[in-house]
Amino acid sequence: LGSARGGRFLPPRQRNGKPRAVSLVLGALLLAFAAVVVAAQPAKKNPAWSDLTPEHQQILAPLSGSWGELEPERKRKWIGIAKRYPKMTPTEQKRVQTRMDKWAKLSPEQRREAREKYRRIEKMPPEKREDLSRRWSEYQALPPAERQKLGPPPKEPRASARQRAREKPPPKMAGESSWEW
Repeated sequence: LGSARGGRFLPPRQRNGKPRAVSLVLGALLLAFAAVVVAAQPAKKNPAWSDLTPEHQQILAPLSGSWGELEPERKRKWIGIAKRYPKMTPTEQKRVQTRMDKWAKLSPEQRREAREKYRRIEKMPPEKREDLSRRWSEYQALPPAERQKLGPPPKEPRASARQRAREKPPPKMAGESSWEW
């Protein structure tokens, strides 16, 4: 068997440096060209309704009336949903459309409240979230007449920080009596 000296067993590109150098230069030029093409395309940070593809417009149709009022971040999230939509099962697509219809009908204040509620639930410990999910499932399983009897869950009045501070007694000083006069 021959030896590896002289490059007999090395691929042609590694025997002499020229073909390898040429391919590196060509690769670098190709990358530079791709970067120029990508940079030349305007990045839509706040896409208008007319910037959406016809397919995305059809999917996001319930939001067409309020699209101009949406924050850029929200638009990007909805576009992301529209991109995933074709890969969803028909059941998932129906659920997305139903939720989008409901979302589109909410006032800006109701949307803000829904986002806040979602953030609060996300911050809950897992066991509390599971308990809440279980209780919600039980409620959803009730017949409509029974749910109507129960009505919406009562809203707990949330005390402001100022109110909580007023209700909390001041800390006791060292040597102060533990009972009040």
